[in-house]
Amino acid sequence: MFVLYYQYNFNSAQALAEYRNKFPNAAQPNRRTFSKLRENLRRYGSFKKDRGIKSANVVNNIGNANRILNYVNRKNEQNTDTSLREIVVNCNVKKDSARRILRKNGFRCYKVKKVHHLREADKPRRLRFCRWLQERRREDPFICRRILWSDESNFSNNGFFNRNIHFKWTNGNLYWHTETTFQQRCSINFWVGILD
Repeated sequence: MFVLYYQYNFNSAQALAEYRNKFPNAAQPNRRTFSKLRENLRRYGSFKKDRGIKSANVVNNIGNANRILNYVNRKNEQNTDTSLREIVVNCNVKKDSARRILRKNGFRCYKVKKVHHLREADKPRRLRFCRWLQERRREDPFICRRILWSDESNFSNNGFFNRNIHFKWTNGNLYWHTETTFQQRCSINFWVGILD
């Protein structure tokens, strides 16, 4: 295969056509196969890449690791998002290398959790309800079966919050959350109730 590639002055299309003419019953390579053979021969000294050899452009050296870890720690101190794409662009490393370095150093990727903004007056009301429910359960263990449990969804003029684009790489779960909605706004609520 490589001899044909060499004979046709490293022209993949011509070498492929000649290979198909000479060996019509053999497995047919594509044009990229020829250039890969030449690249592997130049890089590794053989036609096949040795699995033990790391590719030159996937270098996992100390400089890359320090640059990535310093960048992520600086972003965490500023309490801002840190996506893998942003790390790749700002640290000039490949995506797989950045992910490998972060995981090797104990970092994990966390998504932001959306929570409602609570007022100071909300906490005492919630505690009062919890105490009330505990007392009622002592008197009647089946009271929860007679409660209508509900949930709601809200569409508001605050816009749409996409939690799939907010990430933070850190070596400890921060239980990261953000307040997204407030009670004074223009909105439509959809309510669903479940009764046992």
